[in-house]
Amino acid sequence: MRVILQCCCLIIMLMVGIGIGISHAEKNMQAMQGTEGAPRAIQITPTAQGRIEIAVLGQTVETEHPASVANQEKVVAQVRQGTNLMAAMGNEVGAGIRQFTRELAAWMFRWAD
Repeated sequence: MRVILQCCCLIIMLMVGIGIGISHAEKNMQAMQGTEGAPRAIQITPTAQGRIEIAVLGQTVETEHPASVANQEKVVAQVRQGTNLMAAMGNEVGAGIRQFTRELAAWMFRWAD
């Protein structure tokens, strides 16, 4: 059981190392290309007026008719009333998988002690 715990720890360290390595590689590639601090493909920034500004490939996108608060409340009420069968099934499957992995981890760590 000790070997399994060691393998799990090594895999976790490997995944963290891969994430850090990808981040550093991206920064170094931008430095080599001379594009450090360049805008991203999609950049979202809040404005002082409480609106959100979205820039896609450097071009600013704005909505022509922003939704009113009353309309937003109506949509939220409709979404809460209606149920989506696929979403409910996905939530149940996700909850089951989460519970299973927690029980599996608890079982593994019980054996490690």
